[in-house]
Amino acid sequence: MVKRNKINTFILSFFIFLVLILFLVPIFQTIFTSLKTDKEIYKVPVSIIPHNLTFIHYKYIFTNLASDFFSFFRNSVVVTSVSVLLILSLGSLASFGLARIIFYILHRFDTTYYNRNTHFYVRNNI
Repeated sequence: MVKRNKINTFILSFFIFLVLILFLVPIFQTIFTSLKTDKEIYKVPVSIIPHNLTFIHYKYIFTNLASDFFSFFRNSVVVTSVSVLLILSLGSLASFGLARIIFYILHRFDTTYYNRNTHFYVRNNI
């Protein structure tokens, strides 16, 4: 039993590690690409790590696009805020409706279920 538990833990850890790699590789690729020269970005045998480290792209953003950069950032903050508010409001309405449907179904079939909020088993009697 203990050996099976260790195998399950190893398999779970392995899949979590794969998902972690899956999420982190694009982030690191974006960072490394921003540190490459223009020639290196478009080079046909793609290299992940930059050979010639440069900060010229960051210099261009903060010097030539300084006024535009902050308006871009402000627009991103506005769009993100509106999106989050819409998601929260629609999500809370949907979750309320789904919770009522699940409670109705459980009550209809007179089943016992575990309430996560109170940590008690609840028996539905009609």
